[in-house]
Amino acid sequence: PGNYSKKFAIVDIDENDNFKEIIISDYGPSDDYISYFYYFDGKDIIKMGNTEGLFEYGIKIDGTGKFSARTRVKILQTWFFDKYYTLTKEHKLVEVPQDIYITNYDVFVKRPIKLLRNRDNINDYFILNEGQKATIVGTDDKEWCLVETKTGERGWFAVDSFFIIRNEGVAAFKIFAGLCYAD
Repeated sequence: PGNYSKKFAIVDIDENDNFKEIIISDYGPSDDYISYFYYFDGKDIIKMGNTEGLFEYGIKIDGTGKFSARTRVKILQTWFFDKYYTLTKEHKLVEVPQDIYITNYDVFVKRPIKLLRNRDNINDYFILNEGQKATIVGTDDKEWCLVETKTGERGWFAVDSFFIIRNEGVAAFKIFAGLCYAD
């Protein structure tokens, strides 16, 4: 049993095909939104897949065959980004993989952290100093976060066990003020 919306949506993901899609959203426990997509093939209602987000909040469809769904990040803190989807030839949803998901989350640096200029080179880094403001501009949603300083310099840090800063051995909230931990 879910916490389903009392409404559903009929949308047109791809205006160039002959189908309209049905979205049924579930608010989930603790606002862990999920939406289920279906279409009618003339005989049966066929499940296409599901995404995070709600049809009334977080899912953006423009009729081009591609759309985005607001998705909760799996690392660092409670925050969100847009995942992108497209339709297969079989009219199923498939995620469009991204190297970096855009987050643009502002933080304040409480203590220095080493940021790598390139994820593959631990010897090429700079120090983000205490007292600086920065923006966590994106994440791979696996281990890496990309930070941009106010001067435009960009660098990476990795996390283990959700929010432990790799090579620093401390929780992210001890380095960055302004992170959100909600459930």
